Amino acid sequence: MDIYWIWLSELQKIGVITAKKLLHKFKTPKNIFNATNEELMNVEGIGEKTAEIILNSKCDIMSRSNLIMKKCEKNNIRLLTINDFLYPLEVKNIKDSPILLYYLGTINKDCMGVGIVGCTRYGKK
Repeated sequence: MDIYWIWLSELQKIGVITAKKLLHKFKTPKNIFNATNEELMNVEGIGEKTAEIILNSKCDIMSRSNLIMKKCEKNNIRLLTINDFLYPLEVKNIKDSPILLYYLGTINKDCMGVGIVGCTRYGKK
């Protein structure tokens, strides 16, 4: 389980579109975590305020991410990142699709359906 994916998905005021821009530039959440202020501000749409949010929330969000990861491990909950080959292509192509999905069970590449729990706009789609 990669804690940096949890960290990135838990950042306050950083939506999935901004997260995807960051991933496009830095390739991995760990690289985003380790980026400098200047490197962050070189990403389209990342201004001083957003870079500051990312840099200043490392300790708090990483602490919460550790708790989430431990809870996932305890309950056999797995992570599916947008970079995973099992992440459904139809979902990946949606502009505001999540960068991280939590799931129980097994995902097969040619699965015909899934059950989604949650009340997000994306979940309703």
